[in-house]
This record gives sequence, C-alpha cells and structure tokens, in this order.
Amino acid sequence: MEKLGTIETEIFIFQIIREPFDYTKWQREHYADFSVSELNPKAVEYAKHNPMFSIV
Repeated sequence: MEKLGTIETEIFIFQIIREPFDYTKWQREHYADFSVSELNPKAVEYAKHNPMFSIV
C-alpha cells in the first residue's frame, strides 16, 4: 500500500484473486531475470496500450 496507494492496492489484490493462481511463482517464472531498468520501459509501453482506466 505504501507504493501503490489504497485504491491501486485493492485493484491489484482483486485482480490476482480473481483467478486462482500463485502470483509469486508466476512472477518469478516470467520476470526473475529482468532488472528494474529492463522492466520499466516494458511496463510503460504495456500501460500505453492497456490502460487500467479510461476517462470518458
């Protein structure tokens, strides 16, 4: 919550409990070998094409 804030933390929790899976295992399998500097541009690009919210 310190990093995301209350609402974003709730959204994150909702999204990971929506489907039964082990988030920690998934994260380690897919992103363990990436540094923050490698992940950040990928996250920014993903966010541009997959907005969490749309403003009408």
